Amino acid sequence: MEDLLSYITWQEYALSGGVFLFFLGLILILHRCSLKTRRAAVYFAGFAMLALEIVRYIYRAVVNGGWSNELYNFNLCNILVVYAPICLFAFYNRYLLGSAGAFCFVAGLSVVLMPFTMIKGGTLDFLNIQSIISHGFMAFFGYEVVASRLYKPDLKKDFLPIFVIFLVMCFFMKLGCYMLNNNYFGLDEFQFGLFDGVPFEIYFPFIYIPLALLYIFLYLYIAGKNARKMPIYEYKNII
Repeated sequence: MEDLLSYITWQEYALSGGVFLFFLGLILILHRCSLKTRRAAVYFAGFAMLALEIVRYIYRAVVNGGWSNELYNFNLCNILVVYAPICLFAFYNRYLLGSAGAFCFVAGLSVVLMPFTMIKGGTLDFLNIQSIISHGFMAFFGYEVVASRLYKPDLKKDFLPIFVIFLVMCFFMKLGCYMLNNNYFGLDEFQFGLFDGVPFEIYFPFIYIPLALLYIFLYLYIAGKNARKMPIYEYKNII
């Protein structure tokens, strides 16, 4: 437990907790708003994610004294903050938007609730602040894209296409591992202790794939079921 508490600073725990409470409060407020207001919030979240990612690249380039291959990142979260806005602004396709919502929700929420999985210990620097806020927007996007009715989950229609999109993302992350000699999403070497030493050919089909299938099923089932129960206040917009 001491190792866990010392991995990141208390300021980072405070920031992640503050980000979680902020977006939770915003979601509760939006539940009393019209669909138009909710959808505007989703578009703003998409723009914010992309803007924060561009700022991150510019900051790292300035600090490193120029542009280099080290700046590129093929992690799932870094793919999503570009993928989700593109799906939202450029392609109005239910499978693309549904996959963006599903993956943004789990990736963003996991980091906000467990910042030690992404944030390195030390001072609360700019990149740590940017990362936690960006992941907060990701989780918010994944939730509100369903709550705003921009995407209506359908388990039968969407399950297979979203799973195929997940495999395509894994391909790009695996390609990034080879190109930049890095380990994205544990696709080069398992990082999470329990399965250390298990080869990729074993844990990817027998651990990653079943967990991905289970998550996609639960997201579509729970989101689809609850989306139909959400109240819509078309004429009681408080904003």
